[in-house]
Amino acid sequence: MPPEPAAEEPYGIIIAGTGSHEKPFRVPQSALEKSPIIKGWIEEGYTPPSLRKGDALYFPWSDPEVVGVTVEYLKSTADGLIAILAPPERKTKDVLFYLNMYKFATCLGLSELCVGSFHKIKELTHDTKTFLTVLRVSTEEKSSLVEDRRFNDFLVKYIRKNAEVLKDSSFAKSTILQNSALGWNLCSLLLSSLGGTSDSARAGVNDSTPSPLLTPPSKTSARTTPEVERRKSPYSFNPLQKSSSPRQNPTRVKKPPQKEGARKFNATVEEVFDEYFSSKRASS
Repeated sequence: MPPEPAAEEPYGIIIAGTGSHEKPFRVPQSALEKSPIIKGWIEEGYTPPSLRKGDALYFPWSDPEVVGVTVEYLKSTADGLIAILAPPERKTKDVLFYLNMYKFATCLGLSELCVGSFHKIKELTHDTKTFLTVLRVSTEEKSSLVEDRRFNDFLVKYIRKNAEVLKDSSFAKSTILQNSALGWNLCSLLLSSLGGTSDSARAGVNDSTPSPLLTPPSKTSARTTPEVERRKSPYSFNPLQKSSSPRQNPTRVKKPPQKEGARKFNATVEEVFDEYFSSKRASS
């Protein structure tokens, strides 16, 4: 009696890129579940709407080559990271490739691949042009790198070490004049560097704290990006989420009005400021 054929392992489809650059990848479920984010989606049966295309996971903003290498990593053994980040038979990748890989690995919660990509970024950032590319990509409003303390520290340290070169670089001057957002972020870095407030080695500072790099608001800032959509997923914890303000709390108990001239010993900060400015207006 012939042996029964082995059951085919479940698999999923990842689609990267858009239009003519769109490329699908067939990935075994066991490999997909190496990503804690995707594993959570599979177990819950939930995927953010912006990351779905039929039954496939859809990453239109990701470079298909980056996604392909990441899929190789997911399929690989424990030694796969070394082969992917330092492939002797492949053409050397540029810093933009590893920046995109870092962003994609961050989206999937692949911490090991994030660390490996970050070290490649540092290794390849050895001139002004490359540094400005890293600064531009890491501070794009659609990029999660803007909140990464590790990236902020790296950029500030680069400025401290190469301050004279950057100051005398005509390429840096022309690039910043043509890109006001890049100039703003460079100014933020310089202020951070002068203040010495960006080293994560300081006591009490965690790498997950937000970066002081702030991209100026734009008309497109209200658009929902895949990264924003992903963070709304039940598998994306936001440590920066704040509780509602007392001003916004509809259940806040209103205090009875006090007699005129009576001193408010239990006044809130808001009431003290209101009383102060009211008295200033009355006396003017």
